[in-house]
Amino acid sequence: IHRRSRPIFRGMRIEASPARAVALAIACTAFTLASSAHAQSGAPAGRVAVAAATFPADLAFAREPLAEHVRIRLREGETDVAPGARVSEPARGEGPQTCTRVSSSAADGAARVVLADLRRSERGIDVALRVYEPRTCKLASAARISGSGLELGPALDEAVARILPALGGSAALLAPSKLSLADLAAESRALALIGARELARAFRILDGDSSSLAIALRGRIEALAAERETPPAERVRLAILRGDLGSGDVAARQIMMAAARSFDGEPAEARVLLAAGELQLSRGEAGEARRYLQLA
Repeated sequence: IHRRSRPIFRGMRIEASPARAVALAIACTAFTLASSAHAQSGAPAGRVAVAAATFPADLAFAREPLAEHVRIRLREGETDVAPGARVSEPARGEGPQTCTRVSSSAADGAARVVLADLRRSERGIDVALRVYEPRTCKLASAARISGSGLELGPALDEAVARILPALGGSAALLAPSKLSLADLAAESRALALIGARELARAFRILDGDSSSLAIALRGRIEALAAERETPPAERVRLAILRGDLGSGDVAARQIMMAAARSFDGEPAEARVLLAAGELQLSRGEAGEARRYLQLA
């Protein structure tokens, strides 16, 4: 076979042959087809931001927890989801307010924005999800599924499954979830308490809630309890609730001493007095516990 050499760049030469030319053509064709398929799939090349949008006034408590549920479900569908951020102004329908929310939600460079709505209808309560392209505020995908106050999980699952393809995710990875308005109300209170590092109260509120967000919030509570910024009294209260406070716990002894001094006029934080009262209750000493709890 006759081989020819030709310059590509100055100082470099490459040997060309018919076989190599055919192989190169095949590789280029395969790359072009793969790129075209990826472009046609609509899969974004970056993160997805989620924000709560349209909620009736009586369901406003569900804004933050529902957005968190959507983030969790999208992650389960193998979508890269940005952490949550609060946006104060509600968006209603299509228009300037919606586009403003989409733009602000994508401020960190998200490739898609999902707006989550909870709407009342004749059939019950609808979960609605809308996917937008931030640069143009173009609606890329949408789903609205009917549910009820007692059974919102299936509606959320179906809505997420319908928008996942537009986000490059897979609905086949989703497992059925359980969710109700009562769960969302409890999770809303728990989120506020966690923000204030009222970890024991948040943990107690989530008792009996088996939703994916409740499980995640319990993990967040445990992580915060281990941080140095968390008051020792809060860690003790949490340990009492979990039933894993040791009999010789140093922090518990210090809290009891500080609480006892409050009867002599030395001020003590309310959470210290609460921890002392709850500790006494856990020991079956209701009379002593009442003194601390009343003082708190």
